[in-house]
Amino acid sequence: MSSSSSSRRYIPHTDGPPPGTEHLTESKDTISTALNITVPRVIQANREKPPPSAGVYIGVAGIAHMTYDLSSLAANILPSGLVPKSLAADGDQFLLSALQTVLQKPKSPSPSRCAFLETDVGIATLVLLRVLDTKGESPFLAHWETCAGMLRGAVGRAGDVREYEDGACEVLYARAGLLYSLLRIRHLLAYHPAAEEQKKGTTSTAGVGVGAEDPRTGVVRALKGLTGDEPVGSVVRAVVEIGRLEATVYRRQLEGAGVNIGAPPLMWSWHGTRYLGAAHGVAGILHVLWNCPKNVLDPYVGDLAGTLEWLLDCQDSSGNWPSKAPDGVRDPLVTSDLVQWCHGATGIVIFLCTALRRDLDGISLTHELRRRLVAAVYEGARLIHRQGLLRKGVGICHGVAGSVYALLAASRVLDDNHSTGGGAGGGEKEEGGKMDYLMRAVHLAHLATEYEELMRAGEMKVPDRPWSLYEGAAGMCEAWAEVLCRLEGGRVKGVPGFDDI
Repeated sequence: MSSSSSSRRYIPHTDGPPPGTEHLTESKDTISTALNITVPRVIQANREKPPPSAGVYIGVAGIAHMTYDLSSLAANILPSGLVPKSLAADGDQFLLSALQTVLQKPKSPSPSRCAFLETDVGIATLVLLRVLDTKGESPFLAHWETCAGMLRGAVGRAGDVREYEDGACEVLYARAGLLYSLLRIRHLLAYHPAAEEQKKGTTSTAGVGVGAEDPRTGVVRALKGLTGDEPVGSVVRAVVEIGRLEATVYRRQLEGAGVNIGAPPLMWSWHGTRYLGAAHGVAGILHVLWNCPKNVLDPYVGDLAGTLEWLLDCQDSSGNWPSKAPDGVRDPLVTSDLVQWCHGATGIVIFLCTALRRDLDGISLTHELRRRLVAAVYEGARLIHRQGLLRKGVGICHGVAGSVYALLAASRVLDDNHSTGGGAGGGEKEEGGKMDYLMRAVHLAHLATEYEELMRAGEMKVPDRPWSLYEGAAGMCEAWAEVLCRLEGGRVKGVPGFDDI
């Protein structure tokens, strides 16, 4: 890859040490101001010209996701011009609009059309989350059974391995994206007051009249069944069985071509292509699987760990990964120039960080595998910082927000341990301070505050959906907010719809 080819993908910036603490106050103020200005513009733009899609990825459901997330920020983090109650009300309007689209033209989910980000399942999931998360009256309470029924139907079909449909296991449209929905609801239920009361054998009647049962009690009961180990396990089993089948096909193709490279225990394809990245590929599927309950994953630990090791073998000399599985023809000295959440190091590093964080309560990793993981994250994160000011815009999928989220993920495993030996890795100390990768995330987030000037100068492209969650400014607003949270030691969330379980 030539430097001129590479620079077409990203805007070069000073690749020196991250900004020091003397610049931190200025960066925080600039990011907070950008958030304060941009959020109302995102809301207004989507009101005036609603996108053709109602979904999370580029539609109004994604804007609802943004406003709900921002409304939950602590008072010392949310800019003074943004009011939590107003943000939540805006979110309800956008989600109601998305829900009406679903109700008017209901679509039966299939294994290839059942994911959170790009299908009606995502809208149904947000409705159920909003029902659980809202105290008092909710405009969504009357629709919870319809939305739960949609997820139930999706689980029934996705758990059937005979519904093959070209694999249909990836994150953006298919089974892994459905698993995300189940896990997201399951996580909220684990901390829901009604669920705690059911465990104790008591039922809350607060706000619903003397002797009346809180209607959310029935919702919680139903959703606990929908997201329990059995339904989650059925989808996991289908994903793994398909992965084994496709790995066998891949291995035979390599052997038939006389190619002497190893094949992983699990492989998946999407429309005939074996992708490696987060959106359609191996890393995205593994990332969601790694978030599943340990007892559900136990039968597949060997296959999952073996596929993780194979993925590490695919990292190239620049710290990046190819967008597709190697076929033995690729020159190992030729590196890929896609460094994005959807394809390349950005999404893969987020998965590797999840594998490291889940080591203690999920799939146990050997000392050597932990060491390799930390080394791969270091190389990938450095590349993401260097090439993360992407020309395609500031969205999550192939823009700067995705880069920021990857560096925030790296910060959780590198900054806290900042060595290849302590904590996550084991080994010798690497260069960098306690907040090295957090500062790199701050650096890119700060640079992104000038995105409109970069667009006017022709340095950055205007996305097709410039105000959306995954392609536009709504995603950057979420990333800016997350940077501010990390700097203040607040909540920790990852990429919306992917790494925020």
